[in-house]
Amino acid sequence: MTDDRPAPHRQPDEADQPLDPRTPDERAAAAFDDGPADRGADSAHSDTSTFDQTAFAAPVDEDHENRERERRESEARVAEARARDDREREAREADARERDERDRRARDEEAARQSQSQPIYVQAPVPPEKRGNRGFGVLIAVVAAILFALLYSLGTALLASVRNPDAFGDVFGRYLLSPVFYVPTIAFLVFFVLLALLVNRGKWWAFVLGGLPVAILVYAAYVGTRLLQGGVMDLAPSEQALLLQRTVTFPDGILAGFLARELVTWLGAGISARGRRVKAKNVEARAEYDRKLAEQPDHR
Repeated sequence: MTDDRPAPHRQPDEADQPLDPRTPDERAAAAFDDGPADRGADSAHSDTSTFDQTAFAAPVDEDHENRERERRESEARVAEARARDDREREAREADARERDERDRRARDEEAARQSQSQPIYVQAPVPPEKRGNRGFGVLIAVVAAILFALLYSLGTALLASVRNPDAFGDVFGRYLLSPVFYVPTIAFLVFFVLLALLVNRGKWWAFVLGGLPVAILVYAAYVGTRLLQGGVMDLAPSEQALLLQRTVTFPDGILAGFLARELVTWLGAGISARGRRVKAKNVEARAEYDRKLAEQPDHR
């Protein structure tokens, strides 16, 4: 049988070393020779030393790179989280703005629908009142009546005192209390007021023409008062005719008619002048009203 067990380990001896064919002198010279063989051996030793340094330095560099990589990854994760938060915040803000814009448009549309459905009330301009001149005419008529009474009484007293100048005061006082004085005066006031009310804003020619009937009526009031004072109702027809003939020629009656005619004519000029101004103001007010009325929506 064959023994398969391995041979026991044996230390190498000099007999096992290869024989160097060189002489001892050659070997000594080779020992001091710095040839390529020695440089090759030194290079091999240097390479082994570099390998050992790299082997020991590699773990240190890898740990540093790992820490740097982890730090960069951590910073990248933090930056990504911040960017994600910023994007989410911007998205929420954009949604809120869009929601507010939708609500605003909805409110505007609702307000527009309500404004279209509800009628719009526009206050129409008030038509101007046509101003009259009657109040001023009545005031002037009263002033004219006062002037008529003063001039009529003075004129009658002067006419009565022509033959006796000393009787002027006595005649003037008695005449003021006589019906032939205050009846024509009242008649003048009434007829002038009626004429002023009738003419209103009329022109001057209306007072010129209207003064004649006023004068006739005042004169008729004087004649009628004189006839009643003379007892015409108790007289015979012939006597009535004679009394009438005498009365119509009395100077104080003619003076009453004349004063009435002149006062109506000249004071009526003042009434008509104001009437023209009032009429012009009425025209301006009406034009302004028409302009405002034309600016209303229903009249465009």
